[in-house]
Amino acid sequence: MSEPAATGPRRELTLAIWIGLGLWAFTLAWWLYYYSQYGGVSDQLSIKIPCLAVSTDDCAFMQKHLAESAVPVYHPVLFWVGLAMLALGFLQRRSRHA
Repeated sequence: MSEPAATGPRRELTLAIWIGLGLWAFTLAWWLYYYSQYGGVSDQLSIKIPCLAVSTDDCAFMQKHLAESAVPVYHPVLFWVGLAMLALGFLQRRSRHA
């Protein structure tokens, strides 16, 4: 016997978590594709990783050198929107189980 499909608030919860995960996956792919243009994927990775979540002077320096790129300039706003959606989804899940 199969379980009934999730409806109502539980469906919204699932949607919030999936949106958050989707935004994170998109952000990671965008960040990787954009910054890999500067010396390859693994070159200066310790400098590139913080650019996933924040804009530093090093990120601005690399962006200046990638000005001619066909890939849109990476901005970490979607990283934070994805995190907010995940937090919302997990808070909803916690309140439903309380």
